Amino acid sequence: MVNYHLLHELSPVITGWTICVCLLRVYKKFVNPNSYDICCILVDESGDQMEATIDRRFAVVYLESMKENQWKTITNFIVRKISEKIRPTTNPYGIWFMDHTVVTRTEPKETILFKNLTPFDYIVENSVPTNILVEIVGAIIEVGRLRNTSANMEDVNGYTINFKIMDRYKVVLTCEALGQTAIDFEENYRQYGRVNMIIALGWWRVVRPNWRAKNVKIVSHGSISKIFPNPDIEEVEEIKMMID
Repeated sequence: MVNYHLLHELSPVITGWTICVCLLRVYKKFVNPNSYDICCILVDESGDQMEATIDRRFAVVYLESMKENQWKTITNFIVRKISEKIRPTTNPYGIWFMDHTVVTRTEPKETILFKNLTPFDYIVENSVPTNILVEIVGAIIEVGRLRNTSANMEDVNGYTINFKIMDRYKVVLTCEALGQTAIDFEENYRQYGRVNMIIALGWWRVVRPNWRAKNVKIVSHGSISKIFPNPDIEEVEEIKMMID
């Protein structure tokens, strides 16, 4: 098996190697209303993450077989630098499927979830780059009302909901979920929710009006952002001890 660090050094290449990874996040990135790429966040046994893109030409082939939390072996792919201004992980490289890519399911392995959690005070103090999505975990202390800012109430993209979360040091961040993420947040909060419920936010964007501004906000970013209620990580227990 080749590791991610070696992929960095050899990019861009077409490889004959095999990587063994878990599909931590799988989502559609629409090119137009009838066409989409399938994007994945892969995590290896050490907890390192990397983005993978399945071009719209192959998306239908993989639509049913690429499911979150499944472990896969992937062989024959292209490695190249990510060109988007905002990256989903700290990894500057991603892999792209091609017509000779082979994906097979494999036995589950142990990995580290949320290895790169961002401390709240780093965000408040402006020590975090705004072009890389973050993962954070905290307790919900306030939830606003789900609103639709669009004139068309059926427009999913018009939905928004604001909420606040607090870490174990009682640092508070204001968050805003947009579109389908806002709808998912409200549904999760209704099902599991209460004040002090612990959640992890995966792949959200740090937004501030300018580099000096203190009113920083954590905002969902397209369809990649996800909410994990009560994730099975040790940070959850640390926050529970603080709020109980």
